[in-house]
Amino acid sequence: MLTDGTTIEIRAARLEDCAAVRQMHAAMSPDNVYWRFFNMSPGAAEQEAGRVCREPGEGHAALLAWLGGQLVGVASYEPAVAPAVADVAVAVADHMHGRGVATLLLEHLVSIGRHRKLQAFTAKTLAANAAVRRVAGGMGLPAKQEIADGIIDLTFPLPYDDAESHLDSYLDAMAGRERLANVASLRHLLQPTSVAVVGASRRPGTVGRAILAQHRHRRLRRARVRRQPARQRDRRRAMCAVRGQPAGAGGCCSDGGPCGSCAGGG
Repeated sequence: MLTDGTTIEIRAARLEDCAAVRQMHAAMSPDNVYWRFFNMSPGAAEQEAGRVCREPGEGHAALLAWLGGQLVGVASYEPAVAPAVADVAVAVADHMHGRGVATLLLEHLVSIGRHRKLQAFTAKTLAANAAVRRVAGGMGLPAKQEIADGIIDLTFPLPYDDAESHLDSYLDAMAGRERLANVASLRHLLQPTSVAVVGASRRPGTVGRAILAQHRHRRLRRARVRRQPARQRDRRRAMCAVRGQPAGAGGCCSDGGPCGSCAGGG
């Protein structure tokens, strides 16, 4: 779940995802491409798709983030020179920046790395790329930085043992992100901008009338409240019966809306 409460799917990259990975990288802005690859090579998208979507291996992992069938993020790691260390890379579609996609992908990579007994992740980023430094710093892991020629080498150890002290800080940071995401996911329910009351009545003392009054009286004064009187709904059902159309058949007078006969009959 992202920071705004949106739910995305994260799964391992497959061979058939090559076209989607290539398309996402090809659609990235020039600045985004430069932050990721440190150059503007026109073949970067094709090369990255081949690297990410190749056959899985023990030293290689690649994850994809999907939102509504659209690829919005890619994260992967490859073996580094040092043993039990992997180089990690993350790319996020332009319109999804700042919503927690990179952080969520990294959390899943950390889980894979811990399972495979990796000891640390490393990453390279431009010194001017403040967004990547914020993501790394917010993971809850003690990241180390070395700067040379405008490039930052980041190294953060992975908590592969439950007895390690920095495991607590990592789990606390992850739990904090989950709490914020859960609260954000309920915002539309707890702070709605519009409410539909079906079966509201103008007669005092009825249930529908009481519900409508409560919505207007409480914290929904700025929200739009729409009501469908019960007698209007009953009239639509009656029109179906007169015309030989069973109420609710084929979506008629159901949640899907009235049928053509009802719509024509008012």
